[in-house]
Amino acid sequence: MYFPYLYARQSELLALRSLRVNYPVRDVLIPILEPVNRAAAPLVRVLNEFGEGGDNLVVVTNPHQHDFHAGNFDGWIGPVEEAINTHGALIPGLLCTHTTTIPEIRDFLARYRGRDVALLYLNSRLTEANAQRLARGRMSAST
Repeated sequence: MYFPYLYARQSELLALRSLRVNYPVRDVLIPILEPVNRAAAPLVRVLNEFGEGGDNLVVVTNPHQHDFHAGNFDGWIGPVEEAINTHGALIPGLLCTHTTTIPEIRDFLARYRGRDVALLYLNSRLTEANAQRLARGRMSAST
């Protein structure tokens, strides 16, 4: 399985759409998209196409790059979450940085309870063991 990490730029979204139409991607790749601009329509189009086809795709729900550097998701997150909630094949992702807290991760897991999620991290504060405990729901907020 291949997990390409992309920034949901227009050219990347077009390439994903073309790839999905011309080649079977299921069981071969699961793209991970961390959007860099607030234009939700092109991203939502790709999300809906993957979702309607039953093809998995991870979308970072708390992007940190470019337009999202300040953390303002107003006007963007609504259409993205609507697509995620509509299609079970779409996988919500949480980008865990050095500032991400255990309660934030628990809130994310609770919001998407009952479905596959992706915790994306390179973070010394969140150990592999703690990530696995979180995934099993066995970690307290104080851990």
